Amino acid sequence: MFDVIEVFYTFLSDARCGDFSKDINDSMIDFRCPWRLSDGEFFEVDSEFFHLLLDNSADFLRAAGFEGALDEFRKARSDLSVGDTKDAIHKANNSFESTLKAILGTAGTANDLCKKFQKNGFLDDVPAEARPVIVNLLTGLSFLRHKLGGHGQGPEVVQVPTPYAQLAVTLAGAFNLFAVQQHLQKQPKPETRSPSPCLDTEIPF
Repeated sequence: MFDVIEVFYTFLSDARCGDFSKDINDSMIDFRCPWRLSDGEFFEVDSEFFHLLLDNSADFLRAAGFEGALDEFRKARSDLSVGDTKDAIHKANNSFESTLKAILGTAGTANDLCKKFQKNGFLDDVPAEARPVIVNLLTGLSFLRHKLGGHGQGPEVVQVPTPYAQLAVTLAGAFNLFAVQQHLQKQPKPETRSPSPCLDTEIPF
């Protein structure tokens, strides 16, 4: 079927290509199919990289003992898989906030937590002028939640397309992975005992 569509695409005029691609991709989203049409060729959105990122993030949360954040991250992935986009966005953001709270040992809004993350030295391995930019980047997930998944939607029902929920879950995976890696990097390394100077390393017989 994909081959037929790709061949058909080559016969379309330039003016019709954009609308045709949009119609195909909208149908893929409606039926939760992970393929998209771009420039006449299909590619898989639900790629191996996407799953690898999410799995690595879950592994790091588990290894670091952040069970609350891990539970919320799992639920966000589950909501995404069944098309519950608003809850997926909401729980993805909660997962990242829980990770920051566990690392910092304090509560606060997402914006406050990201600023404390910088203040506590977790971004000291990059130049000072880059740190506020990274903080702004990390707060982007909470912005998605505020606008699409977290607050009242007003008089009209707000439908959240699947790609936005996938974006939120992917961001949560990447941000969790980054935060835990920075946290583990700052942990004191266990002391290794040096050989006692009183012990002669040569065997006397």
